[in-house]
Amino acid sequence: MGSDREQALAEISGFYLFTFHFSYFCCRYVPVGRDLGWVVAICSSSDVSEVSRYFNIFFVSTWFHRSRRKGTHKTRRSPSPLAALPLESASKYAPSMQTVAPPASQTMYMTPPEGAGLGWLATIDGLYVAQRMEIFEAITGCDTKNRYHLTPIPQGLLPTNGRIPIEWLKHFRAQADVAPLLKAKEESECIERICCPLFRKFDMGFKDGAGQTFFSIHRPFRCSLACPCCMINPQELTLFDAMGQPAAKSMEEFRFLWCCTRQFTAETFELGQALPTTQYHLRAPECASSQGNNCLAPSCCNASYDMDVYDASEGAIVGGAANVWPGCNCGGLTERSNLVIRFPLGSTPKQRAALVASVFLVEFAHFEAKRQGNNGGGGGA
Repeated sequence: MGSDREQALAEISGFYLFTFHFSYFCCRYVPVGRDLGWVVAICSSSDVSEVSRYFNIFFVSTWFHRSRRKGTHKTRRSPSPLAALPLESASKYAPSMQTVAPPASQTMYMTPPEGAGLGWLATIDGLYVAQRMEIFEAITGCDTKNRYHLTPIPQGLLPTNGRIPIEWLKHFRAQADVAPLLKAKEESECIERICCPLFRKFDMGFKDGAGQTFFSIHRPFRCSLACPCCMINPQELTLFDAMGQPAAKSMEEFRFLWCCTRQFTAETFELGQALPTTQYHLRAPECASSQGNNCLAPSCCNASYDMDVYDASEGAIVGGAANVWPGCNCGGLTERSNLVIRFPLGSTPKQRAALVASVFLVEFAHFEAKRQGNNGGGGGA
């Protein structure tokens, strides 16, 4: 009696142990559609001894099939499409290291488009550049980081010749205050702004509302020494496109009686050329320009300080720029700049970018000196 009971318990425990191993091996090793005969035979049998015999046969066959395969389930890989091809066909379609193309982002970085971020300059007639008023600088007289807002002037809205009336600028001044196209802020050292503001080094990126940089300018520290017969270390400024490649450059030129009329070049960098090419010359006269007198300008007495843009040979005036007085308002009570750039007809985006670089060099090298003189001098004057 006792032996029959022990035999029954052993058969029951063996059956449960078999059920566990059988479920594990079915889920682990039996592919879909293969060895289903063994599964049906095992599940349809009611005799425990017969189930054990079927299970042993199933286990041995499954182990033998697995041992013939290379590797284990831990290193199982999806078969390569080239594996089914003959050896010569696989080598034909397999890519080599020399023919693999880099990703699109690397391709764009290695061969950046020329003048990236400057194409929009070809669709406008000019730019309105408004310097933002700094309350701390207006109260204390200490130089702070300059900030600017840029507003495009659409085609057909800029007067072709003559001085720009103040009433015409109200719309663009309001747009520059509320919704400018680009914003820029000077990044410079405090010690240079205080001790030598006229020669200070700075970087300035021009970004839209989303923070995307369209172009940037860099001015190195240059301690310029000028005399009536020569100029040492002339001021310069370089403009970089959206990819960080140099696109334009401006440099101060020495001219006889330079203290009365300062002149700056507008140069462009072309592909395959190590040195920039001069495109225009920008003149900032203290006495008079082709548009009229510049004495006491820009102020309530003379609203516009006009500058002439000459071609490369300096034989003809092809464009212009002006620093205009904003009128009887908070801006008019300060000495912040309001610059208008009139691009030459038919000029390329790079040539227009060169004029933008020249105007900003005039802003920091010439108008900054005038502000320092009106405030009682300053370092580097």
